Amino acid sequence: MTDDEAIRRRYEAKLGGIEAEVKGPLVFVPARSGAGRRTQAGPLLIAAVALIAAAAILSRPSPAPDRAPVVAASPESSSTQSSSPRPCAPAAPAKEAAGAATQEAVAFRTRVGLETDPAWIAGVEADPAAAESFGVLLLPCEARALDARPRDAEALAPLVARHAEEYPAGYGGSFVEPDGTFVLLYTSGASEHESVLRRAVHPEARLAVRTAKHTRHELEELRDRIAGDEGWFSEIGARLISADVSQADNAVVLLVRSDDGRVNQLIESRYGAGDRLAIRSYPTDIAALGRGNISGRAVSESGQPVAGLHLVLVPEIPGAGPDTEIARSTGPDGSFRFDDIHALGYEVQLVRLGLDNVVVASARVVVPAGDTATVVIVVPNT
Repeated sequence: MTDDEAIRRRYEAKLGGIEAEVKGPLVFVPARSGAGRRTQAGPLLIAAVALIAAAAILSRPSPAPDRAPVVAASPESSSTQSSSPRPCAPAAPAKEAAGAATQEAVAFRTRVGLETDPAWIAGVEADPAAAESFGVLLLPCEARALDARPRDAEALAPLVARHAEEYPAGYGGSFVEPDGTFVLLYTSGASEHESVLRRAVHPEARLAVRTAKHTRHELEELRDRIAGDEGWFSEIGARLISADVSQADNAVVLLVRSDDGRVNQLIESRYGAGDRLAIRSYPTDIAALGRGNISGRAVSESGQPVAGLHLVLVPEIPGAGPDTEIARSTGPDGSFRFDDIHALGYEVQLVRLGLDNVVVASARVVVPAGDTATVVIVVPNT
């Protein structure tokens, strides 16, 4: 067994197996490696991260629904009192170090779950094999172990799903933002959850845990109630288009078509869901929809314009908006524009044409009547 394999095994043991993968297929937007998805896969594939992970989690009974995460000691800490040899250790003992450099090393090592013992850090600083990585001195085996951790959205997904399974209390869902940040939602203890996860991911992983108002379980119950109430919508002269849990909005997004100006009020009164429910109502006649525009730019992760990407505009109401396939591309400065389109929600997809047309990034935008919606879409580096 190599040094880095040994240290990673001890990390995994300390983290309670948090890096174990969830069985089953996973589909994601393109990651840093350049993998992508085909346009035939359909819109809103970024949200598939949350839907797939949640399906795996919620289909099984939770063994400890009230357990909160506890930030464990550094993976190597307990071994400092042990006489067993360390597979990854400084070349020779050293006196305890002091000063700003050591404090910075302790802060970094605490965050990522490496050994924080001052004598260990002093030994690393004195070891000729140590080199600077992530702004601090690390042993080669430590640096290799960190580099091997999951970093992009696709690699983070099994880890995130495992964490949500281990700590289901207050789980509000997960999703991937346009810039590739993997976001988890919890109704409480967001910082504790992020501390636990940071000890198992690459130091530069785009990962965030944020506070949500509602659990995913609450939202799914509301969605199911609405989906089974189609007859009531017919009674009030409305047509239910869809009711889906939007993990990014931490709400159920309800699409309905009706010519009754009171339809939103009637729906709110029936369900009393408050901000758990986001209602978007449209007239039955598409021609009656207002018109608006979209103005946007495609940029790289470093903020540089991305030119020459094919654009696909997908309306949330079937049959509304322009044709889904529009023969236009991002300009030399990454800009794009859609004028005089129906005022409703769309997914703007950026597609790299080739043997396999790959959606490299996308974003959802709502067009206001008589106005212009602006959007910046970040294209992950490949």
